Amino acid sequence: MRYARSCSVTGEGMNEGYVFSDGEFYAKDEESAKVIALREYGVDLQNMWSDDDNDDWVVYWTQWDDEDDYQYEEVNGVLIEINQ
Repeated sequence: MRYARSCSVTGEGMNEGYVFSDGEFYAKDEESAKVIALREYGVDLQNMWSDDDNDDWVVYWTQWDDEDDYQYEEVNGVLIEINQ
């Protein structure tokens, strides 16, 4: 299996998920996104999409569908970076 990004919390491959600060961190699900928000930005997110203004960081959800986006491949249960 090939993946576009690697989750900054779990290390698992992902083809959809949350992006922080224009690619500084990636989260495969809401729980991982909450971990990143707390660990990296000191923000306890009870609701991912709260109306709180925050000028220090941005988070959004996206998906990668294009094979050109793939940067990782899982081989024998291990995520490795694809050398292109």
